[in-house]
Amino acid sequence: MSNDLIRVGRAWSVKVGIPAYVQHIFGKRAFKQTLQTADKALAITRSAPLIAKFKDEIALARGNPTQYLDSNLKETQEYLRSARRNKDTDPEAICGVEEEALSKLSYPPKFGH
Repeated sequence: MSNDLIRVGRAWSVKVGIPAYVQHIFGKRAFKQTLQTADKALAITRSAPLIAKFKDEIALARGNPTQYLDSNLKETQEYLRSARRNKDTDPEAICGVEEEALSKLSYPPKFGH
């Protein structure tokens, strides 16, 4: 587990890389969290539950790589409905949101082997 430890200044942090094909789910390339200690032995102890948690989240995403898609689509739909009801909303802004949502749906990520 100490392979997931990194030293930032005097303190230790845990960093677990996220596979490229599920990074879009998390919006980042790695999970990283400070362990708030300069003691490596204590850092190893503190890192174990965090590493397990991060790896579990990755495993869940691997099993369901579109897990956040439904909630994101629902939020986008609600936003667009609200924006269309508001007469002060710039129609070009609505078009921009629609185009961005469609572009994300049109180019799904490629999954690794």
